[in-house]
Amino acid sequence: MTKQKTNPHNINTYIIKIHNNLQLTPTHEEHNSINYLDLTIRRQHNKFNTDIHRKPTATDTTINFLSNHPIEQKNGSVQIILK
Repeated sequence: MTKQKTNPHNINTYIIKIHNNLQLTPTHEEHNSINYLDLTIRRQHNKFNTDIHRKPTATDTTINFLSNHPIEQKNGSVQIILK
């Protein structure tokens, strides 16, 4: 009996067999870490460390007062900046 290697294609095929609506997007490890669901998993010295995954954000973005946004959104962005 030959041993079948696990690879992203085989895993995705297995998941589709469980239910057609399930989808898997394979991601690859970069710099000894990978983001999975809401976690960042890091491999350090043969141990795994986990942390909450946060996407990079830009907090210095503001709404132009002459834009077509509702006034509530414009005022809300100014209040956030002033706090």
